[in-house]
Amino acid sequence: DEVLARMRALGTPLAGTVAGWLAFFGAAYRSLFGFAAPPVHDPCAVALVADPGVVRCVDAFVAVETDGRWTRGATVVDLDGRLGRAPNARVAVALDVPRFWDLVLDAVRRLGR
Repeated sequence: DEVLARMRALGTPLAGTVAGWLAFFGAAYRSLFGFAAPPVHDPCAVALVADPGVVRCVDAFVAVETDGRWTRGATVVDLDGRLGRAPNARVAVALDVPRFWDLVLDAVRRLGR
C-alpha cells in the first residue's frame, strides 16, 4: 500500500510504529469486516482542526436513538432535512484522501526527527 510505503520510507522509529499500527489494523479490518483499509476517525478529526479544507462538512440535524429496540445508541444524521428539524451539528461528509495522508505523513516526519 502506498501510504505504508511512504510511511516506512521516512525511516524513523515513529514512522515505523505508525506503519506497523496501520498494517495491523488494516489486516484486522480486512479479515473481520472486509474493509479495504482501517477507519482512522481520530486522525481525521485532528486533520479537520489542522487544515479545515481537508474535510467537507455540512450542517445537519443529528440525534442519538435512545428508544429503539434494535438501534439504541445509534446516531441518526438527517442529511436531507426529511425530519424537518433545524441543523444542530456540522457533519463530515467527504475527505480529501491524498491531502489527508500528506498531512499525516508530514506530521509523523516532523515529530519523528
